[in-house]
Amino acid sequence: MRTQILQPIAIAPIFWDTVWCLLHREVPVIEPVFLQIDVVDRIAGICTSLLPILYDLCVASNALLNGPDRGTSTLDEIEHRVRAWAPANPNSSQYTPLEILSMQTQATMYRTATLLLIHRLRHPISSNPDDTATALATSILETRTSFFKFAGPDAKLQNACFPLLVALLETDTSTEGLWESSTYLRNRPVCADRLFRFVEYVRGMRQRGFTGSLFELVRKDSKNNDHQGIMPVL
Repeated sequence: MRTQILQPIAIAPIFWDTVWCLLHREVPVIEPVFLQIDVVDRIAGICTSLLPILYDLCVASNALLNGPDRGTSTLDEIEHRVRAWAPANPNSSQYTPLEILSMQTQATMYRTATLLLIHRLRHPISSNPDDTATALATSILETRTSFFKFAGPDAKLQNACFPLLVALLETDTSTEGLWESSTYLRNRPVCADRLFRFVEYVRGMRQRGFTGSLFELVRKDSKNNDHQGIMPVL
């Protein structure tokens, strides 16, 4: 990571690992330390400067597993950093308007999804309505809808499946057609089926009266599927 010429190679797998750890409350293998924080990456887009914050969130989340008071003050500080975070503006001479819109949409969705994860670390699922979680999830979905309003129905919004997933877990939004608009692949990927099965699993557990941590359901699903329940999709 301290060798600038290797950053384009390193960022994508670090991004995938960090997202996986966010869901599973683990600590990523590598802490992202960038010589240049405004790198535009082929996968992370303009979210590269958010990666160090996501890493710290993983560490705080993992610490909370060892005790309800461990990592709490750190969580407050991380939330402040997320709310203050603003991605760098892509160079309009290097990217098309659609590419810029895609990166800006991805960054906005990731920022809101991170706030939603922080909220879920503080507040378990309950039978009572959660206005904050619903509002954050709705904001993610509305950001995605706005992208297609401007980009057109045939556009693809890649590398934003993780924010989409956490939003789907808080709403009853249909998953029909979502994978087609999230990738240029012609055949439905296996990871899409696993992702949407997990969404239905969480929704079913809620309907059956589950109250507890969302991350507990992630662990249960992983065990039931030989640790392959949720693929590290972004």
